[in-house]
Amino acid sequence: MFSEFPRDVVAEILDPFHEKVGVIILKNMKFPPEFLSIAGFHHTPDKAVHSREMAYVVYLANKLCHAIGEGYPPLDDFEIDDEEETLCTINLGAMDALGLVDELKLHLEELKNII
Repeated sequence: MFSEFPRDVVAEILDPFHEKVGVIILKNMKFPPEFLSIAGFHHTPDKAVHSREMAYVVYLANKLCHAIGEGYPPLDDFEIDDEEETLCTINLGAMDALGLVDELKLHLEELKNII
């Protein structure tokens, strides 16, 4: 539907609302409250009512994807050391998180080859 529009235009329109849209879709599909909380607070996981730890996991995954250029906008200034609260909440060390970046890149390449 949006494929004929430039990516930055689509992102500018949808980005401010994508958490709310995700919650509406999941609610209509009768997902449990935990899923709604994770989707609705994946940019502000500290505000999640349910499944706060999982909201932090999705928050970090989202940041890592953006940091390697697989999201819009890309994050040029991402520093894992700035995510101390996140890493503590999900009990993950900084080196483990950096290892995830390499693994994420590998899996994304595999997906791109399949698609």
